[in-house]
Amino acid sequence: MTTDTERLKTFVGLMNSGRFDTAREMVAENVRIEEPDAIPYGGTFTGLAGFDEFRRIFAATWRRWSDGPIWYAENEGTVVKLNVITAVSRATGQEYTTPLAEFFTFTDGKISRIVIFYQDVPGFLKAIGS
Repeated sequence: MTTDTERLKTFVGLMNSGRFDTAREMVAENVRIEEPDAIPYGGTFTGLAGFDEFRRIFAATWRRWSDGPIWYAENEGTVVKLNVITAVSRATGQEYTTPLAEFFTFTDGKISRIVIFYQDVPGFLKAIGS
């Protein structure tokens, strides 16, 4: 039996390798992606159209994004992904590194909710020139 952590590891691998269409198949039609309101593309993205819009905005903001070592914890349909990310802003060329926590909820084997927390929001804003 495949665990939600295994599903998430597959999803992360697909996203990090640019295989967005295949990764999208792992996302529920009614998915909710919640970014902190304090960032320029903060708010809630809903449904597959919201997932696509989030990807477009994210790609327009960051030239490069890489995950450091990832730690996962799973409990009752939610997987927490913790790691340190490094990204380079398209607008400024500035590199940004911060711890990141993401909470992925799974429903019927698909990602139905993603909640994202950046530890260093002021650094995020400075990196993108906001």
